[in-house]
Amino acid sequence: MKEMLMRYCLNATALLAAALLAGCANVVYEGRLSWKDGWREGWVTDVGKGLQLRENLPKIASLYR
Repeated sequence: MKEMLMRYCLNATALLAAALLAGCANVVYEGRLSWKDGWREGWVTDVGKGLQLRENLPKIASLYR
């Protein structure tokens, strides 16, 4: 019984790890989001509350124009 429980826990852990790693793979949008349609790769440079972001948005946007 204990051996079966250990095997179940090991399988569940392996499945969880595989699901987490697969979630990080970005194959969903590969080749579908065209540059000519306006899609660009981006990076998160800052996080904050909505009001902070709204105040800083013009400054941030001017950096990329």
